[in-house]
Order: sequence, then C-alpha cells, then structure tokens
Amino acid sequence: MTEAALAEENARLRARLAETEAALTDAQEAQGAWRAALAMGVVEGMRNDLLGPVFIERMFEPFVIALTERLDTHVARGQMRPADTRMAALALASPLLLGALHQDQLGGARDYPLDRDAFLEHVVEGFLRAYRAD
Repeated sequence: MTEAALAEENARLRARLAETEAALTDAQEAQGAWRAALAMGVVEGMRNDLLGPVFIERMFEPFVIALTERLDTHVARGQMRPADTRMAALALASPLLLGALHQDQLGGARDYPLDRDAFLEHVVEGFLRAYRAD
C-alpha cells in the first residue's frame, strides 16, 4: 500500500472512529439515565459479586462485542493490522469510559475540565498508531 493510500485509509478510519464516538456521545447525552446506570454499574459492580457480572453481561460486554465486530471488519478490509480485536476494542473503549466517568460522575469537569475533543483526538491517534495497517 502506498503512503498516500495508507494516509487516506488512516484518515478514513480516524473519521469513522470520531463518528462512532460522536454517535455514542449523542446517545449518552440523550439518555442521561444511561450514564447514571453506567456509573452505578461500575461502582456497584466492583463492590458486589452479583451486580458486577450483570453489569458486564447486560451493559458493557454488548458494546465490546459490537466494537470487536466492527474492528474485525476493518481487519478484513486491510484497514487495520491483524490483531486480537477484542483487546483492541477494550483498548479503545477503556480510556473513553474512564474519561466520561472522570468528567461526569466523579465531578472532574468542575475542577479538572478535560477538552473532550482533544482527548478524543489523543485516544484515536494512539489507537491508530497501535493498530493501523502498515
């Protein structure tokens, strides 16, 4: 693949990741209860042997599975290097989840505001460096 083609594919993947994050953000903002449930699931799930597995099964794992399937598509198209796409999905989702919890449920936005666009760009750049096709 030429450098120009690689740059085009990386730009396309970057745009798709940004679109996916924007769609998730829109969905979260439209459903404030989802954020509260997410925060409660993380906090309570870590303290309760019954709630943790339910949170993973019903809320978090379906997202990871969908993202894994999406990444499998990018690998099949040659847009991503072959990798364990489940691990890649967790590597992408984890900082986004932690950033959202930090800013919203933990109150970080008040004293330690995060430029969400810059944070998203940082996460996407790191993901692309790690997984882009060579």
